[in-house]
Amino acid sequence: MTASAGELIAAAPREVAVPAGALRVVHVVNELQLAGLERVIAELVEGQRLAGIDSSALVVHEAGQLGERLHRSGYPITVLNAPYVRPWQRVPELVAWLRAGRHDVVHMHGGNWWSYGKSIRSATRAPFVYTLHGEQYPPSMKIHAVEFMGAVRTDHLVLVSEDLRQYSRKWWLDRWCPTDVVQNGILKLDLDFVRPARRPGPLRILHVARLDSVKRQDVT
Repeated sequence: MTASAGELIAAAPREVAVPAGALRVVHVVNELQLAGLERVIAELVEGQRLAGIDSSALVVHEAGQLGERLHRSGYPITVLNAPYVRPWQRVPELVAWLRAGRHDVVHMHGGNWWSYGKSIRSATRAPFVYTLHGEQYPPSMKIHAVEFMGAVRTDHLVLVSEDLRQYSRKWWLDRWCPTDVVQNGILKLDLDFVRPARRPGPLRILHVARLDSVKRQDVT
C-alpha cells in the first residue's frame, strides 16, 4: 500500500458500512505494524464499526501490515506519510486533515503525545482521548516532560494497566484530565474460538512476549 500525503486509501469492495449520522471516531497512530498497541487499534476500528460507530484509523507515517489487512477487509484507513518532527513541533499534515474531517472524537495511541496534542488542539474542538499503552524504554525526564505537556491538552486519559495508573499519579499526568484503566486496552478476552479444537483436560495457554518491566508486562 502506498499513498501520497493526505490521500484517503480507497476502501475494499466489501466496506463495513455504518448508519448515516453515526458517531465519528478517528484513531490516530504513527503506523500500523504487527504489534500490541497497533492490534488494539485494529480491534477498536473493527469492533466499533460493527457496533454502528463510524470508526477509522489515521496513520501519520506509514500503514504497515495491520494497515494493509484492515484496508483489504474494508475498513477506512488514511495515511498521511508525514515527516517525523521534534517533540515541540506541530504536524501540519495532521492539522490540515483533522480540520477537514470534523470528527466527533479524536483518540490518539502512542506516538509523539506533545506534538500531536498541540496539533490536535489547534485543529479541532472534538473531545481528545489519549491511551497510554506503556513505555518502550525507561522514561527520561524529557519523556516525563513531554507526557505532562501532552496531558494538559487531553480531555480523557486511558491507561492499560494499574502500573501505569501509579506512573500517571507519580508524574502528575492525571492532574489535568479524568483517567480510566482498561486492562491491556481491550475490555474482554473471548476464548470461544479455542473451544472447538480443545482436547480434554485443563485449558493451557502460552504467552510469548518481551518480559521487560518498562513494557508493563504485568498485564501479560
